[in-house]
Amino acid sequence: MQVCMEQNNSVPSDLAVVGFMNEPFTEFVEPGLSTIDQCSEEMGRLAAETFLEQIEKGKDYTLRQSVLMPKLIQRTSSLKK
Repeated sequence: MQVCMEQNNSVPSDLAVVGFMNEPFTEFVEPGLSTIDQCSEEMGRLAAETFLEQIEKGKDYTLRQSVLMPKLIQRTSSLKK
């Protein structure tokens, strides 16, 4: 966004910007950065549970798949005026 503004492009009027990971700062930059929340806390919790289950069950552990749905958090960096 900084480079866009340095080149006299306006965010979001000229260019919409969306980030990834929903870091805490994205809410406070100007304009607020739209972002994809990839459920980092849930992902970490599932990874820890899986790891502990593998240790506990050893060779009897059954591999499983977990799918977490990312969420779009729309802020002003992607809203056309």
